[in-house]
Amino acid sequence: MNKREIKDTIIEIKEELASELEKLQRYNEAIDIYEEINMPEKAVRVKKLKADDKVKHLDYDKAIEIYESIGDKEGAAEARKLKALEREQARDYSAAIEIWETLGEIEEAARVRKL
Repeated sequence: MNKREIKDTIIEIKEELASELEKLQRYNEAIDIYEEINMPEKAVRVKKLKADDKVKHLDYDKAIEIYESIGDKEGAAEARKLKALEREQARDYSAAIEIWETLGEIEEAARVRKL
């Protein structure tokens, strides 16, 4: 094996490892490996999975941060909407109104003001 073949084999093995870590939801480790082997599109895909997982576990702030870091404005907006609804359920109306207004959802902000 020459150096190039060895390097390609190492990259292939690391990619397989990252894929397995992703399946185990060990997202940070998978992201690190994808970035190390210069596969930014796969790293971004796993970051989105991580953000989706944060939403599922109601960690909206972290999800928003991740979505914004990968340029997923739609994902960030959806997480903000869910956070606003959560704030409404907690009767934290001022926070909900602020979120709705930030999103440009003036009708939703007005609806909350009536609660």
